[in-house]
Order: sequence, then structure tokens, then C-alpha cells
Amino acid sequence: MQEFKQAETILFYASFDGEVETFEMMKKAKNLGKRIGLPRIIKDEKEIVPALVEHLDDLEKGPYGIDQPCDSKEKSLKLNEIDMVIVPGVAFDRHKNRLGRGQGYYDRFLKKLPSQIPTVGLAFDFQLVEEIPTQEEYDEQVSHVLTG
Repeated sequence: MQEFKQAETILFYASFDGEVETFEMMKKAKNLGKRIGLPRIIKDEKEIVPALVEHLDDLEKGPYGIDQPCDSKEKSLKLNEIDMVIVPGVAFDRHKNRLGRGQGYYDRFLKKLPSQIPTVGLAFDFQLVEEIPTQEEYDEQVSHVLTG
């Protein structure tokens, strides 16, 4: 993707529980000289805080058992420092709607993100469905969905 080639800082997600694997993507992006970020979950506030990751070994289990940057190693990323966001999902549809895990972390995060920043949902072919019912005031679309 042209957006990937141009991006200097990419916020990935730490894949787990059957999601499209992202750790090899992060390694390759780092080898291309890109800065890598991961979400740090603040459970009490139901919020994602993007943090720069220097080494993928410097992760800890966060809420819900998902790897995230260690608190002591955290270097917060401002939203305007992020050039692309890779987004997980349970399912996506052809209109770029996504179904998450039901807590709304990514919907709230994407709502705050400047609209010019590309958001890319990663999905296996079977996760692409014809239509996902949405609640427009809460659900946020992604700008691209990649499968296959």
C-alpha cells in the first residue's frame, strides 16, 4: 500500500487469540526503518494510549491478556505522530464497517484520530461478511480492509 510506504510511524495491534498475526509485520516494518507503536490499554478509563515500542521483547501482558508496552518502557505517541493504524476486528464488511470485541476501545480511539490518518483492518477471508449492523453514533469504520 502506498500509505504504508509513506508512513514513518505505524500503530499496530499485538495479535492474540486467533487474530491476523502482526508480530512479523512489525519486525519487517522496523527493518524498513519505520517507528512501531502499540496500544497500551487503560482499563479503568476504557482507553487506548498509543506507545512507541523500541523492542518487541519489552512487552507485558495487559488487561485481557493482550501484550502491550511495559509501563516503565512506555513512550506515548501523540495522535498527530501516527501515520497509519492497523486495526483488529472480529469481522469486517464490504462497506469498511468493523465488529470488535464489544468493549469499544478502538471505536473511541478511532473517533479521536485525525481523519486523514489511514486505518487498515486486517482480516482472514472468512471474517469479511456482506454487512455488519452498526450503531452509527458508536461504531467507527476503517479506511481499508485487507484480507487474504
